[in-house]
Amino acid sequence: MVSFRVDEDDFIRLDALARQTSCSRAEVLRRCLRGVRLKSTADAQALTAVSRVHADLNRMQRQQAWNDYRDSASGERRRFKEKYRHQRSLLSALPVSGRDRKRLSQQLALRQAIESRTLRRKLANQRKAIQKSPQPGTWRHFVAGRAAHGDARAIRLLPRREQERSHGDLDGGS
Repeated sequence: MVSFRVDEDDFIRLDALARQTSCSRAEVLRRCLRGVRLKSTADAQALTAVSRVHADLNRMQRQQAWNDYRDSASGERRRFKEKYRHQRSLLSALPVSGRDRKRLSQQLALRQAIESRTLRRKLANQRKAIQKSPQPGTWRHFVAGRAAHGDARAIRLLPRREQERSHGDLDGGS
């Protein structure tokens, strides 16, 4: 029978391990307990409850991270627009010829395009860091991954899927 209690120190260690492995706390718990057989439904329910609590915590942290991202991204975009709006107004007030003004305007537009790409890349990297997970992949990939981690249901599914595919190929080729 498996029973455990997570106190504040354990929670801090669990949180640090989750950050180091880029996994959720619930996933870290699942991986730690993967080899342990649960002998009663109470144990399974306790594990499910702990996983649910950690999933809720991760979800709330992601929501807060998205809110922070939206605020900072809108502020950065606003500052970017104001900066170049101000520079264009200064450029239009300069006492220079039309040709020089056009060249200066083109240089400013080029600098703005470069900074715009840099800002977009920075914001894209921030969004990727917040996202729950990358593209999950195909069903076969998911089942193979679960089977590699020792999931008995996935291991049973693998041969069946392979047989269905090979029989489908034989039927399709006839």
